Amino acid sequence: MPGDKLVAYLGPANIHDGVVVAMQRQNGLMQVTIRGVDGQEIIIEFSGVESVTAHRAEGMMVYALAEMASPPPARRFVFVNWDDEDEARLEIAARAFQVVAT
Repeated sequence: MPGDKLVAYLGPANIHDGVVVAMQRQNGLMQVTIRGVDGQEIIIEFSGVESVTAHRAEGMMVYALAEMASPPPARRFVFVNWDDEDEARLEIAARAFQVVAT
């Protein structure tokens, strides 16, 4: 993501090396479920969702959940793919996020 400015890495540490196993979007909310290396599922919920860019996201190994600089009011959340050569991606523009289950 050349030219992008990292704001912060977000979420619990076990997102690192986890795999996106499910995504569900409904009424301005989106939930992303990640299975950590330890087998535990992490559910991250985004509210005030404005857009979702996803390409083969289910099955993608996640390096991190990053917040990238974005003009308000939306925030830009990027699930960073571990494999730089893989085209899988997941990016969400939303007003807020929270970890609802770990």
